[in-house]
Amino acid sequence: MIQLSPRVRPKALSRRSLLGASAIALLGAACARVTRLVEPPTIALRASGNPIRLWHAGGAIAASVMDRQLRPILGRRGGAIDLATLPLGDPEELFGRALGAAASGIGPDVLELPGEWLPEARDRGVIAAFGSDTVFADGWVPGLRETGLWRGEALGVPAAPVFAQPFYNDALLRAAGLREAGKATPPSTWAEYADVCKRVAAPEERWGAILPTGPGDDLYLHVAQHAFAAGAAFPTPNGGIVSFEHEAMRAALIFLQDLLATRGALPPDRPAFRLVESGKVGLWWASSLWARNETAIGSALSVGATLAPRRDHRGILLRGRHWCVGRFASGDRARELIAALSSDEASHAWCAGNGYPPARQNNLDRAPYRGDTGPFASLWPPILAQLLETANAPVTGFPGYRAVAGRLAGEFHLVLRNQKPIDVALAEGTAATRDILARS
Repeated sequence: MIQLSPRVRPKALSRRSLLGASAIALLGAACARVTRLVEPPTIALRASGNPIRLWHAGGAIAASVMDRQLRPILGRRGGAIDLATLPLGDPEELFGRALGAAASGIGPDVLELPGEWLPEARDRGVIAAFGSDTVFADGWVPGLRETGLWRGEALGVPAAPVFAQPFYNDALLRAAGLREAGKATPPSTWAEYADVCKRVAAPEERWGAILPTGPGDDLYLHVAQHAFAAGAAFPTPNGGIVSFEHEAMRAALIFLQDLLATRGALPPDRPAFRLVESGKVGLWWASSLWARNETAIGSALSVGATLAPRRDHRGILLRGRHWCVGRFASGDRARELIAALSSDEASHAWCAGNGYPPARQNNLDRAPYRGDTGPFASLWPPILAQLLETANAPVTGFPGYRAVAGRLAGEFHLVLRNQKPIDVALAEGTAATRDILARS
């Protein structure tokens, strides 16, 4: 039987009719195309004198899922191993810890990282590549496996999909007259998003929308999402630079500037802590993890979700969390553990327990994604519809991605605070990527 012994404990038609019909049709059609898929081959976990070391993010919630749900699933795959887990708060903390360990020639056997960080993780000696092995190639939701590839090489196996889409405060939209048959009508285009933002806002009382203000690359990804909706590909290196000087990026920043200047979005210099959760914001972008966190504290806020507002399309930037083989791991044992974590049953336990959408297609119809009765159960249909949207684009990173994202996020902050012209910010940000990539 597997022993989980953590080394460290964690601390015409109406807009609504069109939207509802399209989301339901999309979800139904996509699910109709999904057939029962063959799981990765069952590989027995072998006993050894040393524990398998697994590091993951997610803190106490993820640690509980690992201990209470995955332990019996992994135990049924045979063998008697000692699995030593290190739960960390977020991917940034995990990556920093792994970098420090790698510098000393040690590290975990298996670790969980965002897909866009994997090329850098490999270059800096944190993870090893899977190579061209296709054992883990089948059964994932569309686009998810691609988020762990770099130049045709698999650097990770999907643990969960991650993406943001618009959420809305149902009561605020209905109070602003944005309703039909008593239900809120969320925006479906950029123009409608701006209109809803303005109609919900009331100065100093509530805000029409809020932009990402958290640490990491949240703002960078948010602006890139809007540029993607305007027709741009996700930024990647070309000729030694990552160029941001194009019309789609300008359109994205102009749109966000307008939300702040004339539509009642929260100014970026105002504190945003718990404004959404206290019912004072009409629109915001979030992932399913937002609902997980609110459920954990017993929130009763009435919230809805909708597909990304259309400009050229309604797709989102699809990212992934991935199980990776550590650079100093025993490769066979690490791969055996990842194979076990990739089964339909184990993958479902990890994704559903942590509040992620399903990573494997065979799990789309399982609870909580279908038939849930929790406080935010109504969010799952639009989240799954967005997950299966054919216009979604898998996000892959590159060596230096984190530095590029941080540098451009700084430029975007200056633009949105009206402290730097858009063209100057994009030109200086693009120029900075040359030095970043040269050092990476």
